[in-house]
Amino acid sequence: QSDNIVPHAITEVAANGKLILHAHADARALEELLATRPDIIVLWAHAGMAETPATVQRILDSHPNVWAELALRSDVAPGGRLDPVWRSLFERYPDRFMIGTDTWIPSQWTRLPSLMNDVRVWLRQLPPELAAAIAYTNAERLLTESSQT
Repeated sequence: QSDNIVPHAITEVAANGKLILHAHADARALEELLATRPDIIVLWAHAGMAETPATVQRILDSHPNVWAELALRSDVAPGGRLDPVWRSLFERYPDRFMIGTDTWIPSQWTRLPSLMNDVRVWLRQLPPELAAAIAYTNAERLLTESSQT
């Protein structure tokens, strides 16, 4: 909530330390955080988890310092086929998406190979340069650039 001091304190720490804030938040909460410190760099966990591609696009359009991580987003490629709306988002923002994993419970570790294979299936449906960007080069660039500021 916008009157909660903890999120505001976290954004201050991130901004002052030039840290990447890995926000597990829906779009509304993310925008509240960004309203307090629009200069922070945010890696948006799960691209909002249940947010629609239209909402993800709106956030990325409005906030050039937000990157979207795609862990546990099965809607990107239902049944292994890359959704055309997600594909167009990846093409619109080729440098702002990255894959991710989420191993919030120990049993997820045993599922990790299967989850990564599912991601590889839809990555192969993209042009090689875009697939590589989402697979690893965007993350590498984000981490490298943030450590140099």
